[in-house]
Amino acid sequence: MLSLVLRSLGLSVDALDGSSAIDDEAIFHSYWESEYLTIHVRRPAILKLVTRLIKSDNEADFFIPPIGTFDCPDYFDVIEQGNEICLQDIRNDANKGDCKDFKAFEASVYRVFENAMAYNPPDNNIHRAAKRMVDNAKVIMATFKSEH
Repeated sequence: MLSLVLRSLGLSVDALDGSSAIDDEAIFHSYWESEYLTIHVRRPAILKLVTRLIKSDNEADFFIPPIGTFDCPDYFDVIEQGNEICLQDIRNDANKGDCKDFKAFEASVYRVFENAMAYNPPDNNIHRAAKRMVDNAKVIMATFKSEH
């Protein structure tokens, strides 16, 4: 049934590697990037996803504002300039763009927490919160993909 629905939308259901198994990830990305899914569906879904992620941890507030709002004078000694990102940046990008590239969105979300873990030592509260947020993001992203 799923194959018929996807084919009727003009989406391929052929396995990417030639095997007979259809990869759920590939199906999700085909659906998400299809011309039948509009910005008016993608943008609110992405914004709700970011909100769900923020609500997933009591200390998510560390990751919302830009790093410049914190006292971190050596931040760019650890994190390459131009690679800094926060959840507010992700929201702003979603509001400006078409939200079609879910892989880039997902990579940006994880980069927020990877940067925090790279900058802060493992015994730091922000580092521990970032680790929890990565775990939360994995579950939230998987749920989002299965729902869509």
